[in-house]
Amino acid sequence: AAMVALLLWYWLNGSCENPSRRLAMKQAGGVGCFEFWLNRYQSGIAGLLAIAGAMIAGRYALRAAMIAAAPVVKQLELSRQQTAISALPILLSVKQSMVAEQDELMKIDSERKIIKEIVDLMRVGDDIFRIELDLIRNSATRLQAIGESIGTLCAKNPLAKEADEARSFTGYLCVNTSKLMIEFVDMLDQFRSGRIEIDTAKTRLRELSPRLEVGNKQIYENAGLALQALEHNGARIARQVATMHRQIAALDVDSTHDKAV
Repeated sequence: AAMVALLLWYWLNGSCENPSRRLAMKQAGGVGCFEFWLNRYQSGIAGLLAIAGAMIAGRYALRAAMIAAAPVVKQLELSRQQTAISALPILLSVKQSMVAEQDELMKIDSERKIIKEIVDLMRVGDDIFRIELDLIRNSATRLQAIGESIGTLCAKNPLAKEADEARSFTGYLCVNTSKLMIEFVDMLDQFRSGRIEIDTAKTRLRELSPRLEVGNKQIYENAGLALQALEHNGARIARQVATMHRQIAALDVDSTHDKAV
């Protein structure tokens, strides 16, 4: 404010050399140049000085507010980092569960090949009666376990509606198709033991064949959708985990710095 006043005095004093302004000062009672201008524009000058003072005061007030808010900002940052520490194990568990579900879905392909072999043999004819029953029985057991595991993992980690529908339906199809495979094994076992005639066996084979084929196709389609959904959400969770790791690392750096200070 003092600097502004000094500059005003220097400028106004020089402007009083004008003869008309000297006459005006004489009529005003012979006041000096600076007093003349001050009386004439005292409101404007006072306003300028007030603005300058307010700007300076505002600068110091802002700085003081920033200093006062620093502990609050630090506390908020610390809270966010501590939240990341708490949430990280949960996200890692979800990620691990998704990987396990993807592994289960990948196992389906081997069992689908066995189902396709059954369906193809049914088309050929009597060769189906020479198929190895333990091969089908074991495949059905594995397929049922896969379906139950997918159902459990889907319920544990729900995703979007469409994704969950594909996941849960895949689990259901695996379990249902495994039952058809066991039904097929039981039918062949009855035929080999002489409990049913070949015509009866062929009739039941014609009933089972399209059901197994449709089930195999639906498993393939829905398992593909489920895998896509898991891969997409797995990538999203991986990004969240990376972000939380960075926040935790920042917390460790800040703690080390504070101890050093």
